[in-house]
Amino acid sequence: MLMVDEETYVDLPRELWLDSWHGKFKQPTVRLQKALYGHPLASACREMHLRQVLVGDLGLTPVDGHPSVFRCAKTELLVVVYVDDVLLSGPEQFHDSFWSSLRKYIELDDPEPLNQFIGINHVIQGPKCTFNMADYCQQAIDLYVEVVEGKANFRQVSTPYVNENMLTQQDFEVQGQVSHKASSVLMKLLWVCRLARPDLAYAISSHTMVA
Repeated sequence: MLMVDEETYVDLPRELWLDSWHGKFKQPTVRLQKALYGHPLASACREMHLRQVLVGDLGLTPVDGHPSVFRCAKTELLVVVYVDDVLLSGPEQFHDSFWSSLRKYIELDDPEPLNQFIGINHVIQGPKCTFNMADYCQQAIDLYVEVVEGKANFRQVSTPYVNENMLTQQDFEVQGQVSHKASSVLMKLLWVCRLARPDLAYAISSHTMVA
């Protein structure tokens, strides 16, 4: 059920009308009873429902300090919920029974091996797991190029650090071309640092100018 303080009403497409509505109504409006994809509270409702299932029905315990992470003390399974993804880790012999139990309450697609999750491509080779965020980094570059609308003048600089001698006082005083979207670009880059490339955090943070 949609758990909100104020009721939401929607127009239904004709293919969802009751037979008795045809010829009687022109544009019937009905009260929304279940979370609708795209509704501002849809994700929150799903998260609350999943939490109830995992904790109340399956007996998992929330992990302190890590929202949407749950642990089963008996099987040592660790479950992470992110929007409509459920990530399962732990002893493989308990995986099938967990998915079967969860399917009693939640409609699920068939489980797949870990690949992309929260922007990270996980490359698993034996016991080794490598984080690959090259695609995500390209998205950050594409976002920057889109924001400046092809007007950017890219300067050739060495990496991973910018030579501070290349920066002028004007660079710090003049409002930048991407001031309206600078935070979005910066946060995408810092997300890469947090998840896969902590070595880039200093280079990004120390040379970030106020836009």
